[in-house]
Amino acid sequence: MTDAIHEHGAKTFAQIINMGSSCFGTKDGGPPPAPSAVKNTLTGFVPREMTTAEVRLLGDHYAEAAWRAKEGGFDGVELCGNSGYMLNQFLSPLTNQRRDEYGGDFEKRLRFPLEVVEKIRAKAGSRFPISYRISGDDYMKGGVRQDGVKLIAQALEKAGVSLLNVTAGWHQAFLPLSSMDVPRGTYVYLAEGIKEVVKVPVITCHRINDPFLAEQILMNGQADMVGMGRPFLTDPEWPKKAAEGRFDEIRRCTACDQRCLDAVFGMKEITCTFNPAAARERQYALVPAAKPKKVMVVGGGPAGMEAARTLAQRGHKVTLFEKSTKLGGQLNLAAVPPGRGEFANAVKWLCSELYRVGVKVELGKEIDAEAIKKQKPDAVVVATGATPLRPKIPGIDSDNVVWAN
Repeated sequence: MTDAIHEHGAKTFAQIINMGSSCFGTKDGGPPPAPSAVKNTLTGFVPREMTTAEVRLLGDHYAEAAWRAKEGGFDGVELCGNSGYMLNQFLSPLTNQRRDEYGGDFEKRLRFPLEVVEKIRAKAGSRFPISYRISGDDYMKGGVRQDGVKLIAQALEKAGVSLLNVTAGWHQAFLPLSSMDVPRGTYVYLAEGIKEVVKVPVITCHRINDPFLAEQILMNGQADMVGMGRPFLTDPEWPKKAAEGRFDEIRRCTACDQRCLDAVFGMKEITCTFNPAAARERQYALVPAAKPKKVMVVGGGPAGMEAARTLAQRGHKVTLFEKSTKLGGQLNLAAVPPGRGEFANAVKWLCSELYRVGVKVELGKEIDAEAIKKQKPDAVVVATGATPLRPKIPGIDSDNVVWAN
């Protein structure tokens, strides 16, 4: 895998993660190990407290994993010390109530993460890059706030960390962190605060899906790099398009979380609501049609627009028919409530793409069997959308019942 990445001139780090009490289960079915036996509010599990010997052994395992990553061709590693995972759990007084040298005051809670970095340095070498992914503020009552995180960042830098990747909060925090209703770039200030106290490069992330926002962050000196995850599920060519100035072609992540984060916590396969080919790139590869066809697509909602766009890219002659005077279908309704405006950007992008790939659009035209016979297409795609569920409740058809549309 690393060879394939390097063939394209890119660099790759391996993320090393131990979730501690945030694990949803263990191989033997027992409670997951953690710094202390404190119930995890994310999973509902009460972990078992690790022995001092197990803590030291875990540090050795981190170093072994980093060494294997180096041998496997990775250009560096990133330690996941964020989101309430194992390294984070050692740092917080909420989850570290140990009485040995790895718990107690701030310095003792910091001991394990520093030992991990030092052991990796000893095992993988002084020149092997180590990124540390750190929560810029836990946003947990009684947890570590940004003033404390700044001290942690300085200690990690001194221990040999090459890079700090600053995220926001724990999964258990009662605060939206990466959902659509979080304004773009909200948590950049966390990275900016860390950058003020360290000399190593700092990455910022969370709700950054626009190249102009990313560039503004760099120009303002708020961070040295910009990190993204979900935007590359929605459009894997995001960086390439931005570098080539093809900004309108970037399919931006809406932060709907439905097929990425929600899927993860539901133990399901990761895909993307707006990119059907996500994780299925070979299955859905755009192969030029052997014989171009005349195709009618009936319905101008997101499914019809995506179908028309894909067919045109394969070389077919496509006409899209929509009975209303506006494309986007019910996605336009989804964009109306407060904090849901990103859905409108998905409609905007699909409209732009239809124009770019040469789809003919006919608005205000309802299609029936006779209309299809007159057009004489080779194929018809019916994408007329879903109808709202009407539950069988007494009085559901009364005047005082208002439907979303």
